[in-house]
Amino acid sequence: MSDQTLLIPVVFPEPDLSPMDDMHLAGLRGFNIVLSGYWEVPAGVSPETVRDDHGTEAEAVLYDIAAQFSRAGASTDIQLQFGSAGAGEREYQNRLVAGIGADGVLLADRLQSMHNLLVPLRDSRHQAEIVDLVSAFDAGSLFILELYHVAAEEAAVEAATEMLRDVEETLLARGFSEADLEVTVEVADDPKAAIAAIARDHHIVVMGETQQPEASDQLFGPVCTYIAEESGTPIIVVRE
Repeated sequence: MSDQTLLIPVVFPEPDLSPMDDMHLAGLRGFNIVLSGYWEVPAGVSPETVRDDHGTEAEAVLYDIAAQFSRAGASTDIQLQFGSAGAGEREYQNRLVAGIGADGVLLADRLQSMHNLLVPLRDSRHQAEIVDLVSAFDAGSLFILELYHVAAEEAAVEAATEMLRDVEETLLARGFSEADLEVTVEVADDPKAAIAAIARDHHIVVMGETQQPEASDQLFGPVCTYIAEESGTPIIVVRE
């Protein structure tokens, strides 16, 4: 069993996370998954009142989602908090990430198949943590894991390819096969737009957090937020 812990925020009162069947979630069987339910309480309303009225309902939803991950083979747990939206929610999620030692945070409305992963790597930052998290995916459930880099110019392609090949060798040593892995280096002026475009052809994106959120109600930095919103693809942000 992996020691990689994945936090998945689920926002109430209208949770939009919709996992698929157990077979499609099998790629996550090696993770410890924590479903972090957060009920956004309207201004002027007591969180305790909302908890009394909706706590049982929210827990039932979380346990139902957790059961799908459990049947797929993942270790699961749930957390539930009631509080103000925006900065209050972000602060709670960040405290929880630190408290449980989460290695990554998954942002998703709907989980598709886990067969096709995109792993954008800018440089060596977060590289070890990203490799550790990616290694927790069930290799037997994957069709393609694409290591991807956006170079600013043609002169940088060779060095970028070498960087990705080093990561590829590490993953091969951890049980992935050559048929599982692809290495792609693309030259583009706007890295985040290039990543968002290619992400649409993948089931999930795994990347490191390189920037702090711009607003108090954002959980991720601007690059990760942009890619998640523009691509519509679930994204795992690897934390330090």
